[in-house]
Amino acid sequence: MLCIGAFLNITIASAGENHVVIFADFACTDNAAGDPDDCLAVEALKGIPHVNIVAVMTTGGNTQARRAFELGKTLFPDLVVLPGTRPRSKQILPAHYKLASLIKDLGSEVRVLVLSPATDLKKLNAISPDILKTVEQVVFVGVAHLVIHLQCGPGGGHCVI
Repeated sequence: MLCIGAFLNITIASAGENHVVIFADFACTDNAAGDPDDCLAVEALKGIPHVNIVAVMTTGGNTQARRAFELGKTLFPDLVVLPGTRPRSKQILPAHYKLASLIKDLGSEVRVLVLSPATDLKKLNAISPDILKTVEQVVFVGVAHLVIHLQCGPGGGHCVI
């Protein structure tokens, strides 16, 4: 939650409306202990004034991709929840194109928060290679096993995450 806290501080400190796209693998109710971190993070962001969650794309990770999507739709009926895929899947879904369109419409005003495996973010970049150059910030949480080389930022600076 430390990274989420840092993201929240940046978001709170920003002037005006903050548009956020979240990649999450909801597994809040899938076992006795549950895995509520992504659910809590989305709920925390929903409670912050001036934060507009543009969409949540669910993916497999801590649970099956379909189950994550069902949980997202049930827990957050007021949000745009889009189905993603399982890790390492090659499948491109209509939801990837829809999310690309939403991000392009908002341009540099979007922040991306990746709480799950970055499979769907990679697909988004595959169908729209310049999309990450248009977002203001990309924050990865809990995906230290994954190394991604991205061109990002309005100036197209090279980021290694």
